[in-house]
Amino acid sequence: MAANESLSVNFNNLRDLYMKFELAEGICLPVLSVLTVSTNILLLIAIWKDPEKNFRSPTTYFLIGLAIADLLTGMSTEPFFAVYHIMNFQSGGKPIPRVVTKLYNIGQSISTVTISSSYLIILGLSISQYIAIKWPHKYKVLITRNRVIEVQRRRSYRKSDNQKGTVRGKSENLQRQFVIVTFYLAAILLISALPHIAIQFVWLYVALSEEGLYYTFMALRVRDLLLFLKVALDAFIYAWRLPSYRKALKRSINHSRRDSKSSVEVKG
Repeated sequence: MAANESLSVNFNNLRDLYMKFELAEGICLPVLSVLTVSTNILLLIAIWKDPEKNFRSPTTYFLIGLAIADLLTGMSTEPFFAVYHIMNFQSGGKPIPRVVTKLYNIGQSISTVTISSSYLIILGLSISQYIAIKWPHKYKVLITRNRVIEVQRRRSYRKSDNQKGTVRGKSENLQRQFVIVTFYLAAILLISALPHIAIQFVWLYVALSEEGLYYTFMALRVRDLLLFLKVALDAFIYAWRLPSYRKALKRSINHSRRDSKSSVEVKG
Protein backbone atom coordinates (compact mmCIF):
# COMPACT_ATOMS: atom_id res chain seq x y z
CA MET A 1 0.00 0.00 0.00
CA ALA A 2 2.75 2.41 1.00
CA ALA A 3 4.69 1.46 -2.12
CA ASN A 4 1.67 2.21 -4.32
CA GLU A 5 1.18 5.58 -2.65
CA SER A 6 4.87 6.38 -3.14
CA LEU A 7 4.64 5.47 -6.83
CA SER A 8 1.51 7.61 -7.18
CA VAL A 9 3.24 10.59 -5.56
CA ASN A 10 6.29 10.18 -7.79
CA PHE A 11 4.07 9.91 -10.86
CA ASN A 12 2.15 13.07 -9.91
CA ASN A 13 5.41 14.94 -9.29
CA LEU A 14 6.69 13.82 -12.67
CA ARG A 15 3.48 14.97 -14.37
CA ASP A 16 3.67 18.35 -12.61
CA LEU A 17 7.26 18.71 -13.77
CA TYR A 18 6.25 17.93 -17.34
CA MET A 19 3.48 20.55 -17.15
CA LYS A 20 6.16 23.13 -16.32
CA PHE A 21 7.90 22.15 -19.56
CA GLU A 22 4.60 22.73 -21.37
CA LEU A 23 4.30 26.18 -19.80
CA ALA A 24 7.93 27.04 -20.56
CA GLU A 25 7.46 26.18 -24.24
CA GLY A 26 4.17 28.08 -24.34
CA ILE A 27 5.96 31.19 -23.03
CA CYS A 28 9.10 30.89 -25.16
CA LEU A 29 7.38 30.23 -28.50
CA PRO A 30 5.59 33.62 -28.80
CA VAL A 31 8.92 35.37 -28.17
CA LEU A 32 10.64 33.25 -30.82
CA SER A 33 7.70 33.82 -33.17
CA VAL A 34 7.98 37.62 -32.92
CA LEU A 35 11.75 37.46 -33.44
CA THR A 36 11.46 35.07 -36.38
CA VAL A 37 8.74 37.01 -38.19
CA SER A 38 10.25 40.48 -37.69
CA THR A 39 13.84 39.54 -38.59
CA ASN A 40 12.87 37.58 -41.71
CA ILE A 41 10.58 40.36 -42.93
CA LEU A 42 13.49 42.79 -42.52
CA LEU A 43 15.75 40.37 -44.40
CA LEU A 44 13.32 40.10 -47.32
CA ILE A 45 12.88 43.89 -47.42
CA ALA A 46 16.66 44.41 -47.44
CA ILE A 47 17.09 41.94 -50.32
CA TRP A 48 14.15 43.46 -52.23
CA LYS A 49 15.34 47.07 -51.88
CA ASP A 50 19.10 46.33 -52.01
CA PRO A 51 20.30 49.89 -52.83
CA GLU A 52 23.87 48.76 -53.63
CA LYS A 53 22.76 45.75 -55.73
CA ASN A 54 24.83 43.34 -53.64
CA PHE A 55 22.20 40.59 -53.58
CA ARG A 56 22.02 39.83 -57.27
CA SER A 57 23.76 36.44 -57.27
CA PRO A 58 21.94 33.09 -57.63
CA THR A 59 22.95 32.28 -54.04
CA THR A 60 20.58 35.00 -52.85
CA TYR A 61 17.61 32.89 -53.91
CA PHE A 62 18.63 30.27 -51.36
CA LEU A 63 18.50 32.98 -48.69
CA ILE A 64 15.08 34.12 -49.92
CA GLY A 65 13.77 30.54 -49.82
CA LEU A 66 15.15 30.02 -46.32
CA ALA A 67 13.69 33.32 -45.11
CA ILE A 68 10.24 32.43 -46.49
CA ALA A 69 10.36 28.97 -44.87
CA ASP A 70 11.38 30.50 -41.52
CA LEU A 71 8.75 33.23 -41.86
CA LEU A 72 5.96 30.70 -42.43
CA THR A 73 7.15 28.72 -39.39
CA GLY A 74 7.13 31.84 -37.22
CA MET A 75 3.71 33.01 -38.47
CA SER A 76 1.84 29.71 -38.16
CA THR A 77 3.53 26.79 -36.39
CA GLU A 78 4.99 28.65 -33.42
CA PRO A 79 1.77 30.51 -32.43
CA PHE A 80 -0.31 27.33 -32.88
CA PHE A 81 2.10 25.33 -30.72
CA ALA A 82 2.18 28.08 -28.08
CA VAL A 83 -1.62 28.10 -27.71
CA TYR A 84 -1.69 24.29 -27.51
CA HIS A 85 0.98 24.05 -24.79
CA ILE A 86 -0.49 26.86 -22.67
CA MET A 87 -3.96 25.30 -22.89
CA ASN A 88 -2.45 21.93 -21.98
CA PHE A 89 -0.81 23.46 -18.92
CA GLN A 90 -4.00 25.21 -17.82
CA SER A 91 -6.06 22.04 -18.20
CA GLY A 92 -3.56 20.02 -16.15
CA GLY A 93 -3.43 17.25 -18.74
CA LYS A 94 -7.21 17.04 -19.16
CA PRO A 95 -8.85 17.20 -22.62
CA ILE A 96 -8.58 20.60 -24.32
CA PRO A 97 -10.86 22.14 -27.01
CA ARG A 98 -10.75 20.28 -30.32
CA VAL A 99 -10.05 23.47 -32.26
CA VAL A 100 -6.79 23.92 -30.33
CA THR A 101 -5.75 20.34 -31.08
CA LYS A 102 -6.66 20.87 -34.74
CA LEU A 103 -4.51 24.02 -34.90
CA TYR A 104 -1.65 22.07 -33.32
CA ASN A 105 -1.97 19.33 -35.96
CA ILE A 106 -2.02 21.96 -38.72
CA GLY A 107 1.08 23.52 -37.19
CA GLN A 108 2.81 20.14 -37.20
CA SER A 109 2.02 19.65 -40.89
CA ILE A 110 3.30 23.13 -41.77
CA SER A 111 6.47 22.68 -39.72
CA THR A 112 7.17 19.35 -41.43
CA VAL A 113 7.18 21.14 -44.79
CA THR A 114 8.93 24.37 -43.77
CA ILE A 115 11.65 22.92 -41.54
CA SER A 116 12.36 20.11 -44.00
CA SER A 117 12.56 22.73 -46.75
CA SER A 118 14.97 24.83 -44.69
CA TYR A 119 17.21 21.76 -44.22
CA LEU A 120 17.20 21.08 -47.97
CA ILE A 121 17.82 24.75 -48.78
CA ILE A 122 20.86 24.83 -46.49
CA LEU A 123 22.05 21.63 -48.16
CA GLY A 124 21.65 23.29 -51.58
CA LEU A 125 23.43 26.40 -50.33
CA SER A 126 26.28 24.25 -48.99
CA ILE A 127 26.62 22.43 -52.33
CA SER A 128 26.64 25.73 -54.25
CA GLN A 129 29.36 27.13 -51.98
CA TYR A 130 31.40 23.95 -52.37
CA ILE A 131 31.18 24.35 -56.15
CA ALA A 132 32.19 28.01 -55.82
CA ILE A 133 35.33 26.99 -53.90
CA LYS A 134 36.19 23.80 -55.79
CA TRP A 135 35.37 24.96 -59.35
CA PRO A 136 35.14 28.78 -59.25
CA HIS A 137 35.28 29.11 -63.05
CA LYS A 138 32.33 26.75 -63.52
CA TYR A 139 30.26 28.24 -60.69
CA LYS A 140 28.39 30.80 -62.83
CA VAL A 141 27.61 28.12 -65.40
CA LEU A 142 26.41 25.50 -62.92
CA ILE A 143 24.63 27.75 -60.39
CA THR A 144 22.16 30.01 -62.19
CA ARG A 145 19.12 31.87 -60.94
CA ASN A 146 16.69 29.71 -62.90
CA ARG A 147 18.25 26.49 -61.60
CA VAL A 148 18.12 27.68 -58.00
CA ILE A 149 14.47 28.74 -58.37
CA GLU A 150 13.58 25.43 -60.06
CA VAL A 151 15.28 23.41 -57.30
CA GLN A 152 13.41 25.33 -54.60
CA ARG A 153 10.11 25.01 -56.48
CA ARG A 154 10.49 21.21 -56.64
CA ARG A 155 11.39 21.00 -52.96
CA SER A 156 8.37 23.05 -51.95
CA TYR A 157 6.11 20.64 -53.68
CA ARG A 158 7.86 17.67 -52.30
CA LYS A 159 31.71 51.11 -65.83
CA SER A 160 35.84 51.08 -66.71
CA ASP A 161 38.41 48.32 -66.10
CA ASN A 162 39.03 49.70 -62.62
CA GLN A 163 35.34 49.76 -61.90
CA LYS A 164 35.02 46.19 -63.16
CA GLY A 165 37.87 45.16 -60.91
CA THR A 166 36.13 46.83 -57.95
CA VAL A 167 32.85 45.09 -58.72
CA ARG A 168 34.66 41.77 -59.08
CA GLY A 169 36.42 42.35 -55.76
CA LYS A 170 33.11 43.10 -54.05
CA SER A 171 31.59 39.99 -55.58
CA GLU A 172 34.46 37.79 -54.38
CA ASN A 173 34.27 39.32 -50.91
CA LEU A 174 30.52 38.71 -50.78
CA GLN A 175 31.10 35.14 -51.91
CA ARG A 176 33.55 34.59 -49.05
CA GLN A 177 30.99 36.01 -46.63
CA PHE A 178 28.37 33.61 -48.00
CA VAL A 179 30.74 30.70 -47.39
CA ILE A 180 31.11 31.70 -43.72
CA VAL A 181 27.34 32.19 -43.38
CA THR A 182 26.74 28.76 -44.89
CA PHE A 183 29.16 27.21 -42.39
CA TYR A 184 27.32 28.76 -39.43
CA LEU A 185 23.90 27.82 -40.81
CA ALA A 186 25.02 24.22 -41.30
CA ALA A 187 26.51 24.12 -37.78
CA ILE A 188 23.27 25.39 -36.20
CA LEU A 189 21.29 22.91 -38.29
CA LEU A 190 23.40 20.00 -37.02
CA ILE A 191 23.19 21.15 -33.40
CA SER A 192 19.39 21.32 -33.61
CA ALA A 193 18.85 18.28 -35.85
CA LEU A 194 20.91 15.66 -34.02
CA PRO A 195 18.89 15.82 -30.75
CA HIS A 196 15.73 15.82 -32.87
CA ILE A 197 16.76 12.60 -34.63
CA ALA A 198 17.83 10.87 -31.40
CA ILE A 199 14.67 11.76 -29.47
CA GLN A 200 12.42 10.90 -32.41
CA PHE A 201 14.08 7.48 -32.65
CA VAL A 202 13.45 6.81 -28.94
CA TRP A 203 9.85 8.01 -29.24
CA LEU A 204 9.09 5.82 -32.25
CA TYR A 205 11.03 2.63 -31.61
CA VAL A 206 11.76 2.20 -27.89
CA ALA A 207 9.23 0.58 -25.53
CA LEU A 208 8.87 3.00 -22.62
CA SER A 209 7.29 2.86 -19.18
CA GLU A 210 4.89 5.62 -18.08
CA GLU A 211 7.74 7.41 -16.34
CA GLY A 212 9.90 6.97 -19.41
CA LEU A 213 7.14 8.48 -21.54
CA TYR A 214 7.06 11.63 -19.41
CA TYR A 215 10.84 12.00 -19.62
CA THR A 216 10.58 11.55 -23.38
CA PHE A 217 7.84 14.20 -23.55
CA MET A 218 10.13 16.60 -21.68
CA ALA A 219 12.91 15.85 -24.16
CA LEU A 220 10.45 16.47 -27.02
CA ARG A 221 9.63 19.92 -25.62
CA VAL A 222 13.34 20.77 -25.46
CA ARG A 223 13.78 19.37 -28.98
CA ASP A 224 11.01 21.62 -30.32
CA LEU A 225 12.56 24.69 -28.72
CA LEU A 226 15.94 23.87 -30.25
CA LEU A 227 14.37 23.59 -33.71
CA PHE A 228 12.47 26.86 -33.36
CA LEU A 229 15.55 28.56 -31.91
CA LYS A 230 17.43 27.51 -35.05
CA VAL A 231 14.67 29.06 -37.17
CA ALA A 232 14.94 32.33 -35.22
CA LEU A 233 18.75 32.43 -35.39
CA ASP A 234 19.04 32.15 -39.19
CA ALA A 235 18.38 35.85 -39.82
CA PHE A 236 20.70 36.88 -36.97
CA ILE A 237 23.49 34.92 -38.68
CA TYR A 238 23.01 37.06 -41.80
CA ALA A 239 23.10 40.27 -39.75
CA TRP A 240 26.21 39.09 -37.89
CA ARG A 241 28.27 37.74 -40.79
CA LEU A 242 27.04 39.75 -43.83
CA PRO A 243 28.05 43.45 -43.70
CA SER A 244 26.33 43.92 -47.07
CA TYR A 245 23.04 42.84 -45.47
CA ARG A 246 23.45 45.35 -42.64
CA LYS A 247 24.23 48.13 -45.12
CA ALA A 248 21.27 47.23 -47.32
CA LEU A 249 18.97 47.16 -44.28
CA LYS A 250 20.17 50.55 -43.01
CA ARG A 251 19.80 52.15 -46.42
CA SER A 252 16.35 50.64 -46.90
CA ILE A 253 15.24 52.04 -43.53
CA ASN A 254 16.74 55.46 -44.36
CA HIS A 255 15.01 55.49 -47.75
CA SER A 256 11.69 54.61 -46.10
CA ARG A 257 12.12 57.45 -43.61
CA ARG A 258 12.91 59.94 -46.39
CA ASP A 259 9.89 58.77 -48.39
CA SER A 260 7.60 59.12 -45.36
CA LYS A 261 8.98 62.61 -44.59
CA SER A 262 8.55 63.75 -48.19
CA SER A 263 4.97 62.42 -48.29
CA VAL A 264 4.18 64.30 -45.06
CA GLU A 265 5.68 67.50 -46.48
CA VAL A 266 3.65 67.15 -49.68
CA LYS A 267 0.45 66.67 -47.70
CA GLY A 268 1.36 69.70 -45.55
